[in-house]
Amino acid sequence: MHSYDPLLGRSPSDKQLGQQYLKLWPVHGHPWTVVGPEPLQVLLRIYSRDRVFHFFCASGLALFSSLLLFSLLVASFSSLQAEWYAFFIVST
Repeated sequence: MHSYDPLLGRSPSDKQLGQQYLKLWPVHGHPWTVVGPEPLQVLLRIYSRDRVFHFFCASGLALFSSLLLFSLLVASFSSLQAEWYAFFIVST
């Protein structure tokens, strides 16, 4: 098993480190009890080098939020329009 020394900066490759965590998870029962850097930090370190992954995540998040905002605007406009029509019909 490889050891990680944060002071010296010696560590195995990201793939070996990920495999090490995958092997240790069933033994400890919980992923946060592993010795060494947190599994989330390992995943972030692996994915932070991948610019394509970042681009797709950012563009997907932007697309999702813009679609959500657009649907909220359409829903509020349609409900406002329905209220305006109801008010117009009742008043006449």
